[in-house]
Amino acid sequence: MLAGADLRDADLAGTSLERAELAGADLRGANLAGACLREATLSGANLGGANLQGAVLEAALAGGARMADASLRDADLRRADLKGADLAGACLAGATLHETDLSGATLEGADLTGARLCRAEPLWAATLWGARMDRCCLRDAVAAGALLSGARLAGADLRGADLQDTQLRGAGLRRADLRDADLRRAMLDGADLTEADLRGANLAGAVLTRACLRHADFAGAILEGADLREADLQGANLSGARCARASFWRARLWGARTKGGDFLDADTTGATLPSDFDWVVIEP
Repeated sequence: MLAGADLRDADLAGTSLERAELAGADLRGANLAGACLREATLSGANLGGANLQGAVLEAALAGGARMADASLRDADLRRADLKGADLAGACLAGATLHETDLSGATLEGADLTGARLCRAEPLWAATLWGARMDRCCLRDAVAAGALLSGARLAGADLRGADLQDTQLRGAGLRRADLRDADLRRAMLDGADLTEADLRGANLAGAVLTRACLRHADFAGAILEGADLREADLQGANLSGARCARASFWRARLWGARTKGGDFLDADTTGATLPSDFDWVVIEP
């Protein structure tokens, strides 16, 4: 039994700790590179600054664990329980987090570049302010209500992700794949979605004020009641998009494609519209 043990700065690289009882243990600064912690209990453990590069934490129970500034590069965290864990500033680049529970976890400033979070659920209410998540895979992830303001998600795969009510203010989503994503009521004001793929996405009631949406693809997307005031939509594709009651007040739409879009009761006051702007109204 290692529960509550003092293992600060211990060299445990490559050690097998499968199903180990490490609840409340102090592992600050420990070297656990390549260690096997499959199904280990780490609830409330302190792993601040620990080296867990390439470690296996599959199905580990680490709810409430303190892992700030830890290195989890290329670690296997599949099906791990990280509810309420503190991963602020941690490096999770290239890590695998399939079906990992990160609900209520803090990942502020964490590096998740290239991490795989496909089907991660839930990320509900997770804090990811300023996290680096470029090229991260969040396909079909459940991240409703997550705090991702200022996060970097360039080239990220968010296809089919549940991002309802998510805070993405000022987030970098350049060339992100958001096809069929659920972004209802999401806060995307000031976000960079240049060349993002939002085909079939649901952005009803979303806030995209002053967002950069140049050359973004909204074909078939739902933007009903969305707030796009002063957004930059130059060259964007809104073909077949449902934009009823959306606000395009002072938005820039030069070169945008709008053929077949539904703009019933949309507000285009002060907007710069393309010369062939199509006011098609789709009957319910």
